[in-house]
Amino acid sequence: MRKDRRALTALAVVLGSSTGSVALAQTAAPASAERPAVSISEVVVTAQKRSERLQDVPISVAALTADQLAVAHLTDTADLQYVVPSIALNQNNSPRAFGVYVRGLGTSTFATQSIEPSSAYVVDGVVYGQAGAAFQDMPDLQRVEVLRGPQGTLFGKNASVGVVSITTRDPGRVFEAEANAHYAAPYDDRGVSLLLTGPITDNLRFIVSGRLSQRDGFVRNLFNGRRLNNRNEFGVRSKLAADLDDWTFTLAGDYFNRHSHCCMFTMRATGATPTAFEQVALGAGIVPSPTNLNVDIDGPVISFEKNYGASFQAERHFQSGYSLVSLTAYRRWWTKDTVDGDGLPTNLLNISLANYWQYQTSEELRLTSPTGGPFDYVAGLYYFDQGVTSSGLQLNNVSPSAAFLNLVHATTRNLAVFGQGNLHLSDRFTLIAGFRALQDKYTAERARSNPIVTTIATVRNAADKATNGTVYRLGAQYTFDRNHMVFATFTRGFKGGGFDTNPTINGLPSVRPEVPTNFEVGFRTQWLENRLTLNATAFDTNVRDFQAPSTQINPGTVNGVTTIVNVANLRSRGVEFDGLWRPLQDVDFTLGLNGAYIDAFYGSYDRAPCYFGQTAALGCQAGVIPGTSVPTTFQVLTGKPLGQQPKWTLNLTEHFSHALANGMRVNVDGAIDHQTKRLAANFNTDPHYLEPARTLINLSIALTPADDRWRIALYARNLGDVHYVNTIQPNPFGIPNQSFTQYPLYEARRIVGVQLFYKWGG
Repeated sequence: MRKDRRALTALAVVLGSSTGSVALAQTAAPASAERPAVSISEVVVTAQKRSERLQDVPISVAALTADQLAVAHLTDTADLQYVVPSIALNQNNSPRAFGVYVRGLGTSTFATQSIEPSSAYVVDGVVYGQAGAAFQDMPDLQRVEVLRGPQGTLFGKNASVGVVSITTRDPGRVFEAEANAHYAAPYDDRGVSLLLTGPITDNLRFIVSGRLSQRDGFVRNLFNGRRLNNRNEFGVRSKLAADLDDWTFTLAGDYFNRHSHCCMFTMRATGATPTAFEQVALGAGIVPSPTNLNVDIDGPVISFEKNYGASFQAERHFQSGYSLVSLTAYRRWWTKDTVDGDGLPTNLLNISLANYWQYQTSEELRLTSPTGGPFDYVAGLYYFDQGVTSSGLQLNNVSPSAAFLNLVHATTRNLAVFGQGNLHLSDRFTLIAGFRALQDKYTAERARSNPIVTTIATVRNAADKATNGTVYRLGAQYTFDRNHMVFATFTRGFKGGGFDTNPTINGLPSVRPEVPTNFEVGFRTQWLENRLTLNATAFDTNVRDFQAPSTQINPGTVNGVTTIVNVANLRSRGVEFDGLWRPLQDVDFTLGLNGAYIDAFYGSYDRAPCYFGQTAALGCQAGVIPGTSVPTTFQVLTGKPLGQQPKWTLNLTEHFSHALANGMRVNVDGAIDHQTKRLAANFNTDPHYLEPARTLINLSIALTPADDRWRIALYARNLGDVHYVNTIQPNPFGIPNQSFTQYPLYEARRIVGVQLFYKWGG
């Protein structure tokens, strides 16, 4: 009776105070229905290319297990921004320009044929060469690790500001089958997934899964009544593993397909005296506002995507403790998309069609030493080859001479040798040193023509170059005991350059490499018989020659030229922290708090382009292009904040589980996700782009048997029905500094759903 009263008291506290977002705190270790576990379970990660306790890793890592993501009802890569405080994801009207930002730093541009992302997306050790290919659902997960800060020593490619590492499930040694389904309102969000795994013979195992996700569009086109920005995705994944003596061979393959009417922007604000174009939209019944979900367009809105690949891994474990891994992979990504670029029921910029084909081949050979001696290490060789072919068609009925057909082919080849070692001067004190020496080779070819004004001559350009780079990491780690550790590291990263292939510029301007340096100090601790975890990392990152998209727009005009520029210096500094507390020994009740304070700003950028509508009174200055007499305009951004990054992000989570008298168990999970105001734009300081602070509230209540064979859950995301947008941009057919459009998100509303899960075997 006393235990039951304490459990009910804890439940009352949860229901009364945890108006929370999804709980991604570490769950407790498995326990019987009679007595729950009394400590927090350990989490094992591979952030340093070997399996280690999270508490032993001298890197700022957020680790999420498959169970935690399932409880949170998060299924897409974009959902990580709601549970990892230092992550922001830029989504707009094309997956080609999607991007992941870590600590306020990241690259998001349409010129991705040669310019690569600043943060790496890795699935089972395979680095994806294009950021847009990473935005898909996350099936068959075992674990997600978000590594913050430069990680080029061991991950190399595209890892100058961070890594999102996905580990999927391996084939099981016993037969298991799983079925999962969900339905949520509004807009009929539904999905189903099936998984089958087990042995074929004594030495051969398999896993195969499939999933389907659909949702009706939440943006309404008043022109024809159609729904836009829907979701329609299908994917399969499989692995076949063979155990032969000391070898394990794993062949993996996956296929992902998206076909949707996405992704259309909506009108956010008009000028005090609307233009003739804006009056057309107003006359159709559109009410511009931050919550507007209506458009009036006559052009197409489509987004097709295919993402597939295969990998082969051979792993040898030697009796001496060494292991050797060879990972060979091939991937392809294709996307075709267009939106009605004018946002009007008039054919001005109806066709902005892009076809994009990317292939990549990679090979990593890695040797890992045993631990326990005075020195241990990971060392290897890496090869990456990428080709991108794209065609971009922009028809322009406002200015036919500005229409274009842009054909681009670009290649990137990367060779690297890398290693990282730990020198244990004593049982407690360790010195860390790592390096990566690399060479990047780039080629780019472009042909630009005008499909409307055929008398305009076709312009052809070609360029190539090679770049050598060095990455290194130095650090020290002191372990007081198993539960208390401090560390300090200094890391120099490197992200290769390339060529700016944007169709609005002449030639193929060379883009210099991006070089970050990062200093971190932190501690990892556990207290109260492992019922309390407290971790924190302070960091200071400087990025030299940051690769940023830049649009030069003269005051009072709508004409702009978008380029990739090397910003002299960006700066990001702050602290990331997480805590997990299990206050009651005999009640399965856990509280978590993780968050970040991040101050991300321009360290040095004194000749930045003026934003659309910026006047002299707002800081737009007149001048000339350095070294010429050509007039231009610019603004000083030194010391100004970067876009997409709030100063504070906090996630308060809770988990409560109670065994019922009939052998069942009820689980209550919730959290509060809060972030302060942010600029909803990339590298733009227009105060009109400022999104206010928001607090998202999610809750899940699930019923399961003691053996977790099945689960039925009721869940709510964004329980407070808070509206927000991902990006804001100027409306070129409106009034400068007064007219804006926005890219809305499905998650920016209350979502209520039910989830069903059943497992056979195991």
